[in-house]
Amino acid sequence: LTGSYDFKWLGLEKLNMFLSINNLLDRDPPFSQPSTLGNGTAGVNAIFFDTLGRTYRVGMRMTF
Repeated sequence: LTGSYDFKWLGLEKLNMFLSINNLLDRDPPFSQPSTLGNGTAGVNAIFFDTLGRTYRVGMRMTF
C-alpha cells in the first residue's frame, strides 16, 4: 500500500510526502519441508518471499 501527497499551498509547491506499507496483511511466507531423500534443507526462501513481516516507510521529498 503506497500513498503520497503534493503540497500546493504556502509556497511549498515542490514538497511531497509519502507513506508506504509493505506486507500490509502481515502474511507469513510458506515454510518448505526437507526432501524425502534427505539432501534438502527446510525453511523460508528469502529470495522470493518477505521474511521481515509488515514494514512502514514515511518520508518527504523536496526540490530546491
